[in-house]
Amino acid sequence: MADIRLNKIIRKYNIGLQDLVDFLNKQGAGVDADPNAKVSEDFLPAIAKQFGKDLEMKEASERVDIKLTEILGKSSRKDAQEEEDVLLSEFSNEIDEWIIERLESIGCDTAKSVLALSAEDIA
Repeated sequence: MADIRLNKIIRKYNIGLQDLVDFLNKQGAGVDADPNAKVSEDFLPAIAKQFGKDLEMKEASERVDIKLTEILGKSSRKDAQEEEDVLLSEFSNEIDEWIIERLESIGCDTAKSVLALSAEDIA
């Protein structure tokens, strides 16, 4: 099997280098804390099982950002002079409830407050 760089795994799962290295070393991979270090693809199923939730959160935050941008774009075209913000609860038919709850838990209760954050802040 081919080897894969740690940097690629870190970016994919949106995790820290040290978290990945610690996990891999517990699995017996014996890797250094170097983003250019390589690990066998044999470890990918264990990595996916361990960090899959982080990947889901990253993808969900990207979907929310795109959806909110689309919705705000539509609302701004309807009335360019109106500066009204929209509560996240109004998107409950378009965004999963757990995502709205997560955003509200970090202080984002309106669409504009979410758009003011970077994707890293949301994840």
